[in-house]
Amino acid sequence: LNFIFVGRAERRKGIVEINNVIKTLDSSLKVNFHFVGPIENHLKSKDQRTVYHGPVYDAEVLKTILDKMDVLICPSHSEGMPNVIMEYMSYNLPVICTNHEGCKSLLGDKYPYLINNSVDELTEKIEFLLQNETEFNSIGQKNKKRIEKNFSIEKYIENLTTIINS
Repeated sequence: LNFIFVGRAERRKGIVEINNVIKTLDSSLKVNFHFVGPIENHLKSKDQRTVYHGPVYDAEVLKTILDKMDVLICPSHSEGMPNVIMEYMSYNLPVICTNHEGCKSLLGDKYPYLINNSVDELTEKIEFLLQNETEFNSIGQKNKKRIEKNFSIEKYIENLTTIINS
């Protein structure tokens, strides 16, 4: 499986936690970790299962990268309502992220891959997905349905119209 992190290299984004997970995973597992965004050299893992794409500003190039990914990882220490999670949900794929309010609003309070800022929990979720492809597909389908139902432009216009008319 290909896991991806998209974002800036800030401590609060959880890159250190991802690197710690990579260190603990069995080296025989068929897994790769991709990073998109400006990641400073001292924050880059030396593990051969990591790929750094750097900042990607071209939408087509980014789409090409995302099309090859299987799971988004967003282990931020603080977060609003991340666009990258909405985008990835619409790709019909699972997301592992921390249980901040914006993330819970997008994914639902009972979403099984909401984690506390814990390397152990992140490792557990990654290992579970590596061993359970049926779960992987099911979660992806639920994510796509949820984003289409609750966060589409049509739903936004409907909610805005209700607010204006009240």
